[in-house]
Amino acid sequence: MMSCLNLRRGFMVAVLLICSGVSMTACPGNKILNLDYKPPKAAEALPLSVHALRINLLNFVDKRAAQIDVQLIGFRQAAFDVQMGAVYSSPPVTKIVRQAVQSELTRTGHIIVTKNEDFTIEGEIRTYWLSTETTLLYWDVIGEISILLKVKRNGSDSFIDFGPFSNRNVERTYLNPSVEIMERVLGLSLENVMQRMSSDSELARVFTNN
Repeated sequence: MMSCLNLRRGFMVAVLLICSGVSMTACPGNKILNLDYKPPKAAEALPLSVHALRINLLNFVDKRAAQIDVQLIGFRQAAFDVQMGAVYSSPPVTKIVRQAVQSELTRTGHIIVTKNEDFTIEGEIRTYWLSTETTLLYWDVIGEISILLKVKRNGSDSFIDFGPFSNRNVERTYLNPSVEIMERVLGLSLENVMQRMSSDSELARVFTNN
């Protein structure tokens, strides 16, 4: 199933080559989503440890299927697979995810540093994608996000993998999918991914045993 999905994405990406040499908003139907992470006001997730840690948070690597643009995050389509345009993110997903992880770490009491750290964290973005499943009556707008954390204790030579932390969120609309709906679907997916990361018992145990 994954190979079929990658082939389909590859076909749609190839279609975008007709827009090469122009800005990503120049092709009719393309949309740009202004995405960021807003942590919940209440501490709904379990704390990542019982005391504050100094964490060096490195950049995340985009491990999604090959794209012609690092800000490409999906496509909209109408019934009968008629393409309606590409969907892009602003800022790039690597920055969005890193900021989200940083927000969760600081929300649970940790300190982000660049030296003298207790732990170093880096990560991979496995999936960050928006798509639509369409009938003659409605669109299902689908947001899928999956990330992997790599954590290394100060003094250790190797990283330990945690996750992947994943979520798939769907919202149905009977009108053309709006920017607002697409932003909400991906926003909820990212929020759920962060909650799963923050409540991961294995990750909390590593932090607690520091």
